[in-house]
Amino acid sequence: MKFHLLFLGLLLQFSNLAFAQKATFNVQYSEKFAVYHFVKNLSGKYGENPFKKAFQQSQYHEKKYLDLLTQFDNLKINYLYSFSGFPYGVKIPMLTDNALQKHLIAATSWQDFKIRAMGLIPNEDLIHFTNILAVFTPIYNELIYKPNQEKFEKNLKAFSDFVYSQKTALLFEQGLQFYQSVWDKSIPFELVFYPLPSEDGFMAGAFYNYLIRAFPTNYDNEEDYTVLLGVMMHESFHILFDEQPLQVKQNIEAYFRQNPSVCSQYAYLLSNEVLATATGNGFVYEAIREKNYADDWYFFPYINQMAKKIYPIVQTYFKENKAIDKAFVDAYVQMYEQNFKQWLNESTHIFTYRYILSENPKDVASISQFFSYVNAMEIEGKIEANNLEKMKNTPLTKIVIVSKDHENQLALIKNAFPELKTWKYDAKKEFTHTVFLNDKTHLYIFNQHQTPTEKWLEGLQTKK
Repeated sequence: MKFHLLFLGLLLQFSNLAFAQKATFNVQYSEKFAVYHFVKNLSGKYGENPFKKAFQQSQYHEKKYLDLLTQFDNLKINYLYSFSGFPYGVKIPMLTDNALQKHLIAATSWQDFKIRAMGLIPNEDLIHFTNILAVFTPIYNELIYKPNQEKFEKNLKAFSDFVYSQKTALLFEQGLQFYQSVWDKSIPFELVFYPLPSEDGFMAGAFYNYLIRAFPTNYDNEEDYTVLLGVMMHESFHILFDEQPLQVKQNIEAYFRQNPSVCSQYAYLLSNEVLATATGNGFVYEAIREKNYADDWYFFPYINQMAKKIYPIVQTYFKENKAIDKAFVDAYVQMYEQNFKQWLNESTHIFTYRYILSENPKDVASISQFFSYVNAMEIEGKIEANNLEKMKNTPLTKIVIVSKDHENQLALIKNAFPELKTWKYDAKKEFTHTVFLNDKTHLYIFNQHQTPTEKWLEGLQTKK
């Protein structure tokens, strides 16, 4: 018994120390991770970018390597595990792609990486994945890293010193309180950078305790470093949002759901990115520079505008160490409704979060070409009762494109949604029908006969 009590006492003491210490942020470069992003940007799935430009102008732009890139494109490395019980869209699934990146960063060799990653994806795909990255490692170093090495390493060291010299840990503590989240501060955040040989920005990302960002080679002063730190804190706040306890997430969802405004659901869908932008790009920057960042905080205008509008309230909550509560949610929704209610009629906004049903797989790519999306997109194939039921219960904008068997499929759609009970239509004619559903999201039905999907989407993009 004494041994058990002693062990318990030591365990509690260790736990208290872990939670009493300050959060830490480590700045690093990972060659293997950088090579992975290099190869991804060379693939046919990515548009023009500095990495692809350098590769296309090099001696390596030949069949041997192009064939390897085609093989890389065809690898299946993305599997996910969803966390059941959490409200829709507020808990990131466990993605094998993220786990692979984590092991790329930690690995000391390609053999070490294979051992660490074993079991995440089928062995055949893991072996091909590793071999392709190993082949492209010297190419990456020759084309990207070595030409930028001196400036990148100098800036990385300067930024690392900047991170440690600022009140980064205190700002994280305020975010922890605001989000009511859970974090063991004995686990550091790893800020992983790779050189970007261009002034054009690349999107940042976050998973587990890793914050990922390209480091533009033109960054070289405290103003640049402050913007960069704000971006990285933005990503850390996404992690805090994701790691909120189940009860906190359920409470916040209930605050939005119970709000009577017709805008409450779309305001909710926007909130994760809006709050990370207001806190990271807004509050962190001001806390360090003692002034607001004058430029846009986010590339997507709806998030940028809403983040700047809600910022005074976020600022107050941070300074007073207050957590998101019902009063905050109600003020957020009210601000959305008073300033941006017209967004409910703008497809470029409401298509940001979407659920697509179409039996033509090209339609999904077409929609992605016309409308960006942020963090939430569901796709199903067949227009059948089970898929329509799943769509009905998913609080996203619902897009159904009927291109065949019009009579039966339209009847299924009408039967699935109570709001369509009195709907009358001619299945032989082409039409678009929209309805605002009881879950406060839009349903779009396109009965397609002759008009290409792209033409329909082009019309939606310009129409408000």
